[in-house]
Amino acid sequence: MPSETDTKIRIMYDAKLSVKDNAAICGVSYSTMRTWLKQHCIDRNFDSKLVRFKAIKKLQNRTPPLTAQQIAEKTGYAVNTIKKYMRMDRLEHNSNQNKLSTFDVSCNEAIIKSVSSNQYEILYWILKLYVPAMCFQVDFTHSKGVFYKNNIIPSPIMKFDKYPEQCEGVRPLDEAERIIEDNTIDSAIVDLPFLITRKEWTKTSKIAQRFNSFDNFDEALEANKYIIGLAYRKLKKRGIYVMKTQDLYTEGRQIWMHRIVEQLSEDIGFKMIDMFILSTDSRMLGKGLSQRVARKYHSYFYVFRK
Repeated sequence: MPSETDTKIRIMYDAKLSVKDNAAICGVSYSTMRTWLKQHCIDRNFDSKLVRFKAIKKLQNRTPPLTAQQIAEKTGYAVNTIKKYMRMDRLEHNSNQNKLSTFDVSCNEAIIKSVSSNQYEILYWILKLYVPAMCFQVDFTHSKGVFYKNNIIPSPIMKFDKYPEQCEGVRPLDEAERIIEDNTIDSAIVDLPFLITRKEWTKTSKIAQRFNSFDNFDEALEANKYIIGLAYRKLKKRGIYVMKTQDLYTEGRQIWMHRIVEQLSEDIGFKMIDMFILSTDSRMLGKGLSQRVARKYHSYFYVFRK
């Protein structure tokens, strides 16, 4: 049986967390995480010092500034440690020039990129950049909870779906209007179906059997309008809204759904602040169809702010 190190693992390392906590979030063993840190020459010692340095300097620079004793009480660090860092203007990375700091943007492993082949990585990046709680407050299209498999991404506080019976603890989508007051939530995520497939095709289409789909373009458009409007009403000012979408080709027509989502969201009042592209090397293909346009091997994660 292959071990964890024999399998390609996508590590999403956070220097602010312990090695044990990082291992738990990534779904790997403690020893595997240690091996990954060694293989990528991560200077864990320097990163830990930098976390302490930033935390202490933030409290020291308050108005009025806190004393060493007050900072020690808030952080749990020793008073002598506090005094040492308070005397520093900056923290030099000179302990081991053969190792890299994950806070150093010259290290590719530390850079948050706009493209990935792993949606868990993209979701983690979005949370890290835009959601301080590191957890989406609401998922309006939870379905079977694929985003939260293996506990890499925390499950949302509130979960809704049009077909709530697919997963335990999920409420019907129409209850979101009643349960959530307007202008009250900090973050929300949506992943609507991207397929438009006639009912008579679903019996022979493996893709349609695997994923929910719309019967026609008008139905897809109305669903997108509704869910974007719902998110806008429920989010508080400056709340974060994340939406996954994908373009498609159906009945001889290219449907640029990412442009539709962008336009609908901006028309209602959202401001697009980021976009990530999820790429893949494989797609489930139908049989007996001649190709007329480029096959879609990517989808989008939009980040909007109210």
